[in-house]
Amino acid sequence: MNTKNFTQKLWKAALLVAVFFIGFNNLKAGSTNNDDVGLSAFLSPVTNVCGDSNTLITVTLNNIGKNSQSKIPIVVKISGSATATYKDTFYSSLSSGGTTSFSFILKLNTFSGGTFSLKAYTAMSTDQDAANDTILTSVTINPQAPTPTVTGASACGFTSLTLRASSAPKGAKNVWYNASTGGSIIATGDSFVTPFISSTTTYYVETAYPKYYSTGKPNKTTGTGGNYTAYADGLVFEAFSDFTFDSVTVYPNASGRVVMRLTDSATGNIIDSHSVAVKVTTANDPIRIPVGYKIKAGKYRLFATGTTTGGMYRNTGSGGIPYSVAGILSITRTINNLAGYYYFFYDWKISNYTGCPSARVAVTATITSGSKPTVSFTTKGSCLGTATTFTDGSSAASGTTLTKFKYDFGDGNTYTSTSTGSTTHTYASAGTYKITYYVTASNGCSDTSGTFITITAGSTPNFTTSSSCGGVVTFTDASVVSGTITSYDYDFGDTSTYSSSTTGSTTHTYKYAGNHTVKFSLTNSGGCTFTKTQTVTATISPNAPTGTGASACGYSSLVLKANTPPSGAKNYWYNVSSGGTSLATGDSFVTPFISATTNFYVEAAYTTSGRLGAKDNTIGAGGNNATVTNGLIFYALSDFTLDSLTVYPNNTGTMNVVIKIRDSATKKVVDSVIRSVTTSTAFQKVRIAVGIKVPKGGAYTIDGEGSSTGGFYRNTAGGKIPYVLTGVAKITETKNSLASTGYYYYFYDWLVSASSCPSSRTTVTATITSGSTPTVKFSALPSCSGSPSLFLDSSKAASGGSIASYTYQFGDGNTMNTTSNKVTHTYTTTGTFKVTLLVRGGNGCADTMSKFITIVNGPKAGVTASYVCTGSTASFNPCYPYL
Repeated sequence: MNTKNFTQKLWKAALLVAVFFIGFNNLKAGSTNNDDVGLSAFLSPVTNVCGDSNTLITVTLNNIGKNSQSKIPIVVKISGSATATYKDTFYSSLSSGGTTSFSFILKLNTFSGGTFSLKAYTAMSTDQDAANDTILTSVTINPQAPTPTVTGASACGFTSLTLRASSAPKGAKNVWYNASTGGSIIATGDSFVTPFISSTTTYYVETAYPKYYSTGKPNKTTGTGGNYTAYADGLVFEAFSDFTFDSVTVYPNASGRVVMRLTDSATGNIIDSHSVAVKVTTANDPIRIPVGYKIKAGKYRLFATGTTTGGMYRNTGSGGIPYSVAGILSITRTINNLAGYYYFFYDWKISNYTGCPSARVAVTATITSGSKPTVSFTTKGSCLGTATTFTDGSSAASGTTLTKFKYDFGDGNTYTSTSTGSTTHTYASAGTYKITYYVTASNGCSDTSGTFITITAGSTPNFTTSSSCGGVVTFTDASVVSGTITSYDYDFGDTSTYSSSTTGSTTHTYKYAGNHTVKFSLTNSGGCTFTKTQTVTATISPNAPTGTGASACGYSSLVLKANTPPSGAKNYWYNVSSGGTSLATGDSFVTPFISATTNFYVEAAYTTSGRLGAKDNTIGAGGNNATVTNGLIFYALSDFTLDSLTVYPNNTGTMNVVIKIRDSATKKVVDSVIRSVTTSTAFQKVRIAVGIKVPKGGAYTIDGEGSSTGGFYRNTAGGKIPYVLTGVAKITETKNSLASTGYYYYFYDWLVSASSCPSSRTTVTATITSGSTPTVKFSALPSCSGSPSLFLDSSKAASGGSIASYTYQFGDGNTMNTTSNKVTHTYTTTGTFKVTLLVRGGNGCADTMSKFITIVNGPKAGVTASYVCTGSTASFNPCYPYL
């Protein structure tokens, strides 16, 4: 950096700030100048309004001088979403101390919205103080929706017509109404299919941008609460205008289906029902589910009857009701009127199309008269989940033909055809449905007929699966059966099938890994067939990777490579041909420094990850525990890596969190990590990266011995040990055997990863060749923590060779590559450290030497005396022994 230029720029910036404040004070306090005018504010445009094509630019003009002024030139420069310069003149007289607003004759086009930066200033040539002339602003203006052009439609008789509007711009939508002002939204989109009408009707369309809102209790973390299974409880809310209920957060207890039921608050009639399958790793974890309800103005109840997750979280304290969005809705109470409670549905995301709307345009659906067709059809009830047949019996009037057939099946589904009125439909729920059938003739006239149909309940097919690495998938029948099943049938999605008259459980071997769409059908004695389609994943071990070795001369670290495995898999590196714990993952592996040719091994395997342990410390009562040698006992059911976990330290500020994993029998430390963390409050949630590899088959303990946290939060109630991640790991007990009373210690929400379905291992060789190596020698002058230690190299190159580089490993996790034979390194903590120097010759051959140094605490100053007399003793800082 050019220090001189930087300093000059800094002074200039400071001067500008000073000038600005002087000008500002002049505007307020007056001026001793005779001729002094300036600007103090933009009155328009302002931010967050709708754009238009004639946006007025207005400023506040001030006469700070002693003389009256007129014919004051004013300039505004615009940049950002538009670029322009407007010049205008204030012709009137402005007396001393006077203030007035001034609007430019030229207008700014902000119709398309955007961010506009404006700079305005007076340009009077006799002005004696330029510091108060200029003002700046930046405004963000929302785009104004353009008025759509429309196309009506006409038809004969009782019919439905399609009305159209020009395409809305990106981000906007056309919104359809049945009133010229106000009213309810009846549809959105560039076209609108009217209901069946028998007379000419006018509709209205405008173009608008969406607005998004959040409401409801944001999350479950404030206040008490827990899992709850009485799904008929829920929330009552009132909609003041139309909106779309886009999504919501729930906290299910287990995997299953979350059902949302929306009913009219007064009548109890179901207005809409929504069911979403959820997969839960840890009970009461947040899951975002889509909703999509179109809500009209009215009063509603929202509850979860039909949910199959074994409960959902609800708050019993600090419910926070009411929650409102002005003019749109208000969540007014719980269904059971319990104060402080809040049920199931958190963090509502809603939207409506009210942003910068255009004018509404009338669109006419015209109905003309003519000869109608005769409409007729036959049908009969059927079993739930099987196809119901509808047979057309309609006829056209003389001189016309039938051109369009449409069914409304009464369950929200329709069928339309231009060739036939005979079709089938499968209902998803048992019940009685009103069927409406519409037929249109070639003269444009149409008519309708209707009847009711009853769908009776049937069997619900279902199956679960488990798979092995050889592509073998076991299918277990989990159907809910009504009546007698005469046939169980599978289509495995790979051209193979299975059929049985007695069982729906079987196995199938897939030749290819990946997802397969499986269709499972039950046929009952009445001839009804019920079908479930599900995606099944077959897993086949990947091929063994191809390895590429490497070679070097002398004591070296080498990079070994393997080809990239298939999607979803990783390469795992080992130092044994079978068993062992992986050294690293990835398509390349950097070996440790070795002095002899060494074989390493690589296999390809699929990687799985999951969570283990209590989710967080809200599971029950608890508090700080300073005996950080307490902890948890767990078993490794397979090799896995403990990637990260959550702790709640007691202290605040910067501290060390130590995580130690020990062999449960011998108490010896298998591995440990130390992480520096900073917190602002006691028990602040901290995510710790761990990265410890845990071998299969052992019983282990995990504790925090050595941590400087003053203790960790632990639960004294609410712990539900054992916690199991199937096939990977299992937390079985606390170290002090208090798990049975609900205790849980320190380490929450483990994120672990493991490999599955490994290939065979490939040998990859790191070859060390011989050659003339340098003679390594160095000396270390240790110092105090926080002060530099000096390292002096005295190595000798091999005969006739040279030294190319030095690599120091300082023993505290830090490394330095250099070409200098003299380096310093500052240790931040005290202790004894092993320092290793690797010297590489110009021929590529290397050798190494190690020694230990001890770092102690000491003073920070370099010399304790500023001067000393002849014959006196000088005192030097022991932390700088080489000064």
